[in-house]
Amino acid sequence: MIKNGGCVVKNNHKRYKMLGVSLVAVSALLINGNNVVADETTDMPYIEKNSIKDDSSNQTVTIDTLDTSLAKENIITDKAVDEEVIQEMEEVSQNSEKVTTEKKTENYTKLPPAYKNIENTSATLLSVNDPSKVTHLQHLANKGLGNVIAVIDSGFDIEHSAFKLDKDIDKNKLYYSEATFRKLKQDKEIDYGQWINDKIIFVYDYINDTNIVGRTALEMTEDESILINHGTHVTGIVSANSQTTAENNLLVTGIAPNAQLMLMRVSTAIGDSKKTKDSSEVYAKAIKDAVSLGAKTITMSFGKTADSWIGLSPKVMEAIQLAKENGVALIAGVGNDGAFGMDYSNPLASNPDFGMISSPAISEDILTVTNYDSEKSISQMVTVEKAGQKQEFPIILSKSFDANQVYGFAFVDVPDDKQEFDNLAGKIALVQRPNSIRLDDLKPILEKLEGANASGVIIVNNQEYQSNILIPYTKIPVGFMGKIDGENLLKDTSATLSFNHIFKLVTNNGGLRMVPQSSWGLNAEGHIKPDIAAPGFEILSTLSDNSFGNLSGSSMSTPHVAGIVSLLQSHFANKYAHLNLSPAELTVLIKNVLMSSATALYSPEDKAYYSPRQQGAGAVNAEKAANANYYLTGEDGHAKINLKNVDDKFTFTVRIHNLDGKNHNLYYQTNLLTDQVINGKFALKPRSLYNSEWKAVTLVGDYTDLEITIDSSQFSQELTNQMKNGYFLDGFVRFSNNQNSKEEIMSIPFLGFKGDFANLPALEKSIYESIQSGSFYHKANNPENKFQLNYTDYLDEYNLSEYQTIKNKESKNNYTALLTEATPWFLSQDFKNGVELSSFAQEINKYIVLGTFAKQNDDKDESYNLVFDKNEKPYLVISPNGDQNRDKIIPQATFLRNVKDVKAIVLDAKGKVVWEQVAGTHYRKNYSLSKKETEGKYRIEQLVWEGKDNQNETVEDGLYTYRLLYTPVADDALEQHMDFSVIVSNKLPELPSFGNYNVDSGQLILEYKPSVDSLPIYRSFVAFAYEEGIGEAIEATDTDTRVSDEDELIFKISKYFYADENGMVIIPKEIPSEDGSGMITVDVNKLIVVVEDIAGNFNSIKLSELLKHNPSDSNAKRIDQSPKQELKPSEQDNQLSPTYKEDKKQSISSKPIFSNVLDYRTRETSASKYKRDRVLPQTADSKGSVQMTLGALFIAMGQWMGLKKKKKPRLKRVNLKCQ
Repeated sequence: MIKNGGCVVKNNHKRYKMLGVSLVAVSALLINGNNVVADETTDMPYIEKNSIKDDSSNQTVTIDTLDTSLAKENIITDKAVDEEVIQEMEEVSQNSEKVTTEKKTENYTKLPPAYKNIENTSATLLSVNDPSKVTHLQHLANKGLGNVIAVIDSGFDIEHSAFKLDKDIDKNKLYYSEATFRKLKQDKEIDYGQWINDKIIFVYDYINDTNIVGRTALEMTEDESILINHGTHVTGIVSANSQTTAENNLLVTGIAPNAQLMLMRVSTAIGDSKKTKDSSEVYAKAIKDAVSLGAKTITMSFGKTADSWIGLSPKVMEAIQLAKENGVALIAGVGNDGAFGMDYSNPLASNPDFGMISSPAISEDILTVTNYDSEKSISQMVTVEKAGQKQEFPIILSKSFDANQVYGFAFVDVPDDKQEFDNLAGKIALVQRPNSIRLDDLKPILEKLEGANASGVIIVNNQEYQSNILIPYTKIPVGFMGKIDGENLLKDTSATLSFNHIFKLVTNNGGLRMVPQSSWGLNAEGHIKPDIAAPGFEILSTLSDNSFGNLSGSSMSTPHVAGIVSLLQSHFANKYAHLNLSPAELTVLIKNVLMSSATALYSPEDKAYYSPRQQGAGAVNAEKAANANYYLTGEDGHAKINLKNVDDKFTFTVRIHNLDGKNHNLYYQTNLLTDQVINGKFALKPRSLYNSEWKAVTLVGDYTDLEITIDSSQFSQELTNQMKNGYFLDGFVRFSNNQNSKEEIMSIPFLGFKGDFANLPALEKSIYESIQSGSFYHKANNPENKFQLNYTDYLDEYNLSEYQTIKNKESKNNYTALLTEATPWFLSQDFKNGVELSSFAQEINKYIVLGTFAKQNDDKDESYNLVFDKNEKPYLVISPNGDQNRDKIIPQATFLRNVKDVKAIVLDAKGKVVWEQVAGTHYRKNYSLSKKETEGKYRIEQLVWEGKDNQNETVEDGLYTYRLLYTPVADDALEQHMDFSVIVSNKLPELPSFGNYNVDSGQLILEYKPSVDSLPIYRSFVAFAYEEGIGEAIEATDTDTRVSDEDELIFKISKYFYADENGMVIIPKEIPSEDGSGMITVDVNKLIVVVEDIAGNFNSIKLSELLKHNPSDSNAKRIDQSPKQELKPSEQDNQLSPTYKEDKKQSISSKPIFSNVLDYRTRETSASKYKRDRVLPQTADSKGSVQMTLGALFIAMGQWMGLKKKKKPRLKRVNLKCQ
């Protein structure tokens, strides 16, 4: 048995010398010219800004690969959990438990000081721009002194000079001294992790089981620096305390600069083959340790996109529960994944469950943070000079331009693909901002300009005020400029631009707006998420190698909120000491007050508040939270109200909690929202339905219940027409204590769904229904080929040279369908006869959509088309006879929602279950086409039906229902299913009654007798095969006794000549050899007539045998009809059970070729256009001669490299195919 390219090849012939085999493996990849798509994906930490700025070294690091880091440690792949993954997770779990007993000796030897040693009186970042009004709370909470914050992230630079405590603090107020912490670790039996200093009290890498959480700059690879930068940046936001200024001459301070830190790494270097642990298990362990070691706040800027609670590891659930019970606040980011469709398209208005909240942020016990753009920003200024006149404009940059250079610029019309960019070298390209917010629309533009040697790109906003979008990575600086400033610049491109690294506080054109890429809610279970919003666009913080830089995303907004929560823990513990709250009760109070005190963000362009599904409770406001005298909840005690399904008119209760016990007069307003719909898709923008009048309410006692009634019936018909499956009715109840100003002091989000959210369709309708209209990912074809449906994935990656090429391309074939496999006739006979196959086979089998049939186009390219019967039903027919040609059903699903309990059953015509099978426990929605995320479908291999019953016996011929069952993970959802009517038939098709063959012209006419009890014939053809030997045989050696002295490389080459719709086949006298060495004579005595029906059954007879049955015809020249050995077809006893009625257009007459069925709903192809040598196209079932020649060269190399040759090759038939 030979291991060949990952395959086990059992050869009936002889075996090859090992060196020869390794070269043969390469040749096999070259010879086989088809593709396969792998279902592999990764998850990512939340950071979309793909440029990291190092102010000290002018170095820029790409973080494109960071998108694959944390879940490349494998939280769970996009495939549903199968047995292999479950087993792997169990092994990981066992390995993780060993951490507590193993002593880790690798430590940092040079430890940085914990306290500032430089007095710097420069202004701090927060003193200049404080969007969340944190400085007041910092004063109340002594800047976090006495708090412990755990940062769970991808890596850290512990030597950054900003990770310090104030020089003059009272050390007795620190939560831990080294001695007390060491004692606590001993008590908790944690013998790993290193104390660095009084600031950083614990570091540990949970992936690599070491105390080193980040190497020095000289030791790091670029991939490693990406990970270290992310965690270092997050840590700086929550607790930096710098003593040197950044490029903008400000000191970078975090939210809680005097808090102590635990730095817990849960990601290894990207692509590290040594990784053996599952990150979900790893970060669960980190959470548990943080709780055990006394952390009061844990911040997590990572996760798994569009996850559900059922998909979480049990250990993660346990860790979250442990934190809850101990009053430890968990803070996590939603992600930067927008809505369903991500960078492909906005979600359809029929699919309102388009949320993308990531785990662990999906948990109700975690405060979930989204990302908005603050009102003001500290912006670099660009100086525009013309004719001695200078003017400054603010600009947002991914990285700085050279301060010592003056730049020219030129306008680039992006939509003009033919525009030349010869004049851009050394200049800055000015680009009008595209209407799309999709990064995939922006990346090609930037790549093209970068390739034109532009010095940088400035994108001019197309609206005066609009949300900023995340900037994709480029090597050159990219910036955004306001609409008015940019248009003034465009008026005269003779001016020059300079960047003197001058920074000013400016009003942000995208300020107080949600960043569009921030992930939407709800979570998969139907709960309101996110909870709160914080600044996360172009945030300046710490980077590795003692530098500072800007990053964007919910990774940045999450530690911002974590720092505020940490400060509130200190402040509330003192303020509400008289309430005697437990740590868990105090944490709940902080969460409710913080959410109630948030300010609902308003979209001036849409004249509506952003949906709670996008902004949660609103923008965090630390000052309002610190000073709050009251807060809001629903009757369930949460600071948000989820009404689930509602009617046009509904009522709910807002509970106003009175913290100081005094009477208060307040005023409130209800703001009702829904979604905008444009051209049948959600615009991902809010629509205001109405704003109520302000009304008064008086607080008396500990709490006051306020009843709110909403009537939306006036919008019901319009909204139902736009959103047929239901729509959200959400919004805010906002409160003020000033009747005149109506300034918001607190608010609570509410949400209802007009319809049945739990039972929204979870599976996209099948391609059999949507072929003409199109589905979400599959666009309808042009009218001339509207039923064409070619499937581009192949069965065996080891057999295909272009595997890596297609693997890295955008996913294809994204729709719900039943698949099967199509196998050429010669190969099918080998499968059926049990011939051992290997990667040297010329023919391959491939996936096709069940119900599609091939048509040969004029250029020999094979195209598959869906074919329907007279009742508009597709021909879903299989023949489970072991030849691997339409033998089985493979379900493919595009899930619009997260689902669980996925399984399949098969019912017979009487409704009896004859077969059933369970797949994975859960599947995430197919939210993206990106290979780094999910694909647009799942091919569910666990639910393959091979036409057998539960006793593994082949079922009788007849009509069956293949039923795919699944249940949405949403609360209270019912099981759903999709049915496919499938015919099983193993009855052989009728052979031609006779054939007329003209030797001179090569014309063969096949004639048939009418048949009433057989399935329609798909196609008839004449099969021909010959053998080609490449190179000479390789002999055995004394050191490799497995090699025979009679071995050689033989290829069996097959050709097929297809009948046209009139039953005519043109058989050439000669055909070119595959290796291009000459012509091959077509031996008529070797020709076989094959008939294939729509179920994939083959029947065959030698042409010479068929011609014996011909009536007398003196005008036709006959070949020798002396008795030859007949090709014996398999016996078939079964009869097709159901009566099969055919449309008149598809009726079987004297020419039962299935082309007349194919032409029903497909473009007709004239027989006169067919070429004489009708062979299968090289792009489908047969491979090309160029690749075979290359393969032969590799075989020759194997012989040249010292291998002994035989004098003469001995040809023998061999069929090889990797299984």
